[in-house]
Amino acid sequence: MMHPDSDVKYLDDSRKTGVIATRDIAEGTLVWFPGETDQVLSLKQVCQLSEKDREHLAEYAYLTNEGTYIVSEDMARFVNHSCDAYSLSVAGLEISIAVRDIGKGEEITEDYGLYYATGGFANCNCASSICLHDITKDDVWIYGDDWDLKIFTSFNLITTVEQPLWRHMGASLRARIEAILASKLDLPSCKTLGCSPEYLEKAAELLWPSTDRS
Repeated sequence: MMHPDSDVKYLDDSRKTGVIATRDIAEGTLVWFPGETDQVLSLKQVCQLSEKDREHLAEYAYLTNEGTYIVSEDMARFVNHSCDAYSLSVAGLEISIAVRDIGKGEEITEDYGLYYATGGFANCNCASSICLHDITKDDVWIYGDDWDLKIFTSFNLITTVEQPLWRHMGASLRARIEAILASKLDLPSCKTLGCSPEYLEKAAELLWPSTDRS
């Protein structure tokens, strides 16, 4: 489920559509979590799909640190990648948090490097001044500490800003977030896997074959 103050908008011929903030969204705001319409698929299930269905997943799904695929069925599937993203996904919680203020009219973006893809995202056109040009399987290990720090800093602002998604979340997810804020649980790192590296790479390769960054 996407933040209610967002909408899908046509951007340009290169990026096509994206998700735009319709009001200012403060850093620390939860901007997405898996809703009731989103699908969670295993590697075995995806292996049994047709090539056409897997192509659809490669466009709209992402891979978790446990080796499962989450397929967004709402406007979240139109969130574009940026190498300098406004929001980042929290591994293990499967929520996305604004890591800096998002102004009205600005595009809500994610860093696809956090989705453990082994490739398939060459020729990035995010236009960021720090653009990496493509995404590879090593990104989590190279940039993970920086992403973890950004997420940690913004996560601690959760109780200080408006959270319109909070009431829609399940009790279990809310309880985990509250336990982390109370220092009863550690905030998960994107570099901590819930499955073996080999399993994760196999799951990634199925939808996003490897590319080498030049």
